[in-house]
Amino acid sequence: MVQEKYNNIIAQPPKSVELQLTYCCNLHCDMCGQWGKSGIFRENIKNLRNQEITIDAWKNIIDQAAKWKSRINLWGGEPFLKKDIFKIIKYIKSKKLKCSVVTNGVLIDKYYKEIIDSKLDKIFLSIDGTREIHDKIRGKKGTFDKILKGINSLHDLKRKKNLKKPYIEILCTINKDNNKIIDKMPQVSRIFNADKLDLALLMFASSKTANDYRKEFTNRFGFLPKSQNGWILNKTGVNGLKLSEKINKMLYHNNDIFIKTIDNYKTISFKKWYAGSEYRFGFNHCLSPWLRLNIMPNGKANFCIDFPDYIIGDVKKESLSKIWNSEKAKIFREKYLKDGPLPICNRCCWLYNNYSRLIKEWKHEG
Repeated sequence: MVQEKYNNIIAQPPKSVELQLTYCCNLHCDMCGQWGKSGIFRENIKNLRNQEITIDAWKNIIDQAAKWKSRINLWGGEPFLKKDIFKIIKYIKSKKLKCSVVTNGVLIDKYYKEIIDSKLDKIFLSIDGTREIHDKIRGKKGTFDKILKGINSLHDLKRKKNLKKPYIEILCTINKDNNKIIDKMPQVSRIFNADKLDLALLMFASSKTANDYRKEFTNRFGFLPKSQNGWILNKTGVNGLKLSEKINKMLYHNNDIFIKTIDNYKTISFKKWYAGSEYRFGFNHCLSPWLRLNIMPNGKANFCIDFPDYIIGDVKKESLSKIWNSEKAKIFREKYLKDGPLPICNRCCWLYNNYSRLIKEWKHEG
């Protein structure tokens, strides 16, 4: 049952504010909705950097988020490509807020001293397999070793300074290239001396689901969405039944490392998940529009980080509090409560999250 506070078109302040510092990235991973084979940014590289808001604008956003005491998560693109990222992290920490970064890790070797100095709380590190598999997915040989070198340098400096943070959580997206070796990921996590391993199910949409989303979104909001084009995949190449067996064994036979997968995984058929994107498993209420606010590199705001078609405001024109419960935000929540998730939500992990668990994790960040 949905709690009353998540069943209203007016929301309490968000628990998490996501700052998407840049669209730019130094890798083009196959399954990425931004820069993958069908990624939505591949044809629009030149203008991306010019659209980014200034560091003063980011600081103003942080000042406002601090009044909410929200946790801050930095992502991209690749956030460590942002020139002012360490000024931004330090500013966040000066406001006594929790701060995490989602990164492919390639630049950690270059910036590990700055990372320690910034007092960053947590790194979500994308590692998608053993050395050979990871590099194949990333499309660039040597990335695994480069990341490992940076992480080892980070750990060495943490030990010298007697620090526990930043915590390291490995994010591994299960796809056609790594599903057969997914049981090797605990050992990979040990190599990186990670605190947690998150086995994420693949986000994708079949051509039918993408088309259904386009139609349903247009009917609800009166304009055409575009983000679905970056996620189209008609055959996943993953045997969900065998994957489920492997993950169950991993969860019960690796007591020395904290391993998690999608929340409510016992009620979700991995076989159906990877067979197509039409089935929803009975989950009908994503809490992101009540708990998370995303600010894009150009200052526009939305609820959904991966399908940012519906804009609820612009930080260059309005305050965060006005944006969060703006007319557009209330319209989105109202239509969501009335009509339920959109078809594109079917294979989005955020629909299936246990938000009570997630809020506790955000609070402690690690």
